[in-house]
Amino acid sequence: MVEELDRLEKHTKNAVKWIAAEFKYTNDLHEFLEKVKTEGAEEALRDVKKAFRALRYIGRAERKSDSNESAVIEDLKALEEILPQNLKHVDETLMKELEIGQGKLVKLASRFTGKLRNELKGIREDELALEHYENKDGVSEAKLAAIKKELTQLVEEAEGEVEELIKWIRETEAVLEKIEKGFVAKLKAMSS
Repeated sequence: MVEELDRLEKHTKNAVKWIAAEFKYTNDLHEFLEKVKTEGAEEALRDVKKAFRALRYIGRAERKSDSNESAVIEDLKALEEILPQNLKHVDETLMKELEIGQGKLVKLASRFTGKLRNELKGIREDELALEHYENKDGVSEAKLAAIKKELTQLVEEAEGEVEELIKWIRETEAVLEKIEKGFVAKLKAMSS
């Protein structure tokens, strides 16, 4: 049982590390979107570029965390066979919670990255248009207002997607911490 516990602990720590990285990059992305709402076009274009980079890192971190979460689930299944009857229910509950969080995160991350990439492209195009038209004479205020309105809608949609992703990252992280700090610690104490 010690070998299985060590493997579970290792995979759980790796999953926590990668889910924390995913949270950090998602949070960075959220901050870049907040800045885009208030900055001028030139600064906003720089932040959109940073947002694209953060989005790429979110995808990488999600793949790594998903891989480690799958390993944790496999480790929990292996442990289930050798656990005493009174702990099997805890093991099954943690496994189900992690599977739900993992499934939701994978679904959100894949949908999110594609949709957000398109929204960021739209934001970049609108910022370029604003930069182009803001300093020109003869451009109607209505045209500038329309571009700004579309830009605001795109940023708000992107922020909504980011906030949903943050919510599921936090929930998955909480389950992983329950496994690491609660379940694994309890089993290690029992096996000592």
